[in-house]
Amino acid sequence: MNTKHTQPIREINGDDKLSISQRFIYLLSNALKNMRPRRHAIKVSHYHPENITDAMAVASPSRSLTLSFLNQALNNIIPVGNIRVLDIGCGSGFISDVLARSGYQGVYTGLDIADRFRESVTEADAFERSFINADAHTFTSDIAYDVVFSFSALEHIPDDAVLINHLNSVVKDNGVHLHIVPSAWGLPLYLWHGLRQYTLSDIEDRFGTQNLKVYALGGAFSFLLHFTFITILEMLLRLSVRKKFCKFYMLMHRMCLRLDRILPFAPSAYVVIKTIIRKGDSTSQQSEVPL
Repeated sequence: MNTKHTQPIREINGDDKLSISQRFIYLLSNALKNMRPRRHAIKVSHYHPENITDAMAVASPSRSLTLSFLNQALNNIIPVGNIRVLDIGCGSGFISDVLARSGYQGVYTGLDIADRFRESVTEADAFERSFINADAHTFTSDIAYDVVFSFSALEHIPDDAVLINHLNSVVKDNGVHLHIVPSAWGLPLYLWHGLRQYTLSDIEDRFGTQNLKVYALGGAFSFLLHFTFITILEMLLRLSVRKKFCKFYMLMHRMCLRLDRILPFAPSAYVVIKTIIRKGDSTSQQSEVPL
């Protein structure tokens, strides 16, 4: 009997420098995983913005929808006031400004393995800001956070379910996980990006269904806009169409977001909001991530 131990095949990461064959394997394997039929019990709400600023209109649809959601819808989920925020994969830490413009203040902690943190921000008085240059898997805190947040970060984590479960320990009772992740429809939009995209079944696997809200960002028209202007023309053909035809792109962007109300399928991203409840009446259940 052959007892030789074999190492598991390393999952292809779209963030690495990939050969042509690796790029093909990445697209094919992720497409097959994303299309695999699986049941889920998650109900999804579709978010449609009331308006977007010019700064949002020149960005990708998923980015503008995310920023619009944080500006316009977050107040209905997290009461405005003094909060503690842990931002996983924080990058420059710009989210503290986004939260401040929505009326929040308090303590903001950015956590990232790369140091790109920006000390100067527009809303400097709103948050006491700090940065930790570390792996989120090793992060511990004696102080609980109201919000553990990430914006397009979980797809870069090899075992994201383990990380989510680990971070439960730093969320206060009735605090929330709030994560923006690419949907399965994001594969043809972003191509080689991170390790994965998320179906609703994937979200259920990682977060369960108790105390969970999921919002879909985008629809068929914004999908086509991104795929045409950004994926094909900018990413593949290296043409700076948004810069050269800025006003036209902004007009199309706003129009497509309005038309998404007619065809709200093919979202580019999901907003996942999980409330952590450790105490309560007999109907409340412990908010643990199933592994």
